[in-house]
Amino acid sequence: MNLALAMLRHFLREHPGEAARELECIDAGEAAAILADSPPEESVRILRSMAAVASTETLELMEAPSAVALLCRLHPALAAMLLRRMSLPSRENLLQACPAPWNDAIRDALRAPVFSAGALMEPRPLVFPDDWKAGAVTGLLARRPGLMAGDLFVVGRDHRLRGRLELRRVYEHQPARTLSGILLPDPPHLPIHATARFLHDDPLWRRFDVLPVVDRHGYFVGALSHRALRSLDPQGQGSAVEAPAGLVVEAAELAWTGCLAALDVAASLARGVSEPQGTKE
Repeated sequence: MNLALAMLRHFLREHPGEAARELECIDAGEAAAILADSPPEESVRILRSMAAVASTETLELMEAPSAVALLCRLHPALAAMLLRRMSLPSRENLLQACPAPWNDAIRDALRAPVFSAGALMEPRPLVFPDDWKAGAVTGLLARRPGLMAGDLFVVGRDHRLRGRLELRRVYEHQPARTLSGILLPDPPHLPIHATARFLHDDPLWRRFDVLPVVDRHGYFVGALSHRALRSLDPQGQGSAVEAPAGLVVEAAELAWTGCLAALDVAASLARGVSEPQGTKE
């Protein structure tokens, strides 16, 4: 192993938070290669802290065995949040590659009752960590004009909602200003299982056109517009039925730990295909 590679692996292992901030700012293909080449138990610590706008794209570009090894080390609710942001084909490919315990739990976390906030929301709104600088946000939007929107949402590195921000305010501040200093804190939000019947006449719509949606663990999972609610057939929303909230994830996690070794083998094989013969750690 050359010195540069050894230093990179040491940095990833010892400083996962800083590594997450670095990887989310480089090309997603390069980030995917770096995470796939590292032990999954180390890579997942980095992925867990990366901005969703970057971590989702990174996962999509990884080979399925490596991506699955990381997904199955995340809390199912967090894995579901990332999968919601993917294209449907990418999401299904990864879910089908997941072993049964994880597949079932993640699919359960992805479900939402008909005519609920979770079923009607936009799962890929603009969302950034609160330690991002205004200049980083405007730079990303300049490179990806398709992401433009009137509002963006701000989360912590734990992916829990911290605030919201009008996009124009980002451009009004100095590039070095962090989002935590300009956001509107503790914004009103909707629970993912709230029904349209309950939401339709909420007085919050007098103040906002779009509201953030959080799941029962507090993860920010999407944004619901008043327009989406107004487009519903009144007769249809009257027939909405709540579905069970989901599995008790903590109990399921105990059964999963026995499968991690198999995932490690699959990820190691995937890395070994591209690693030169005779390379030593």
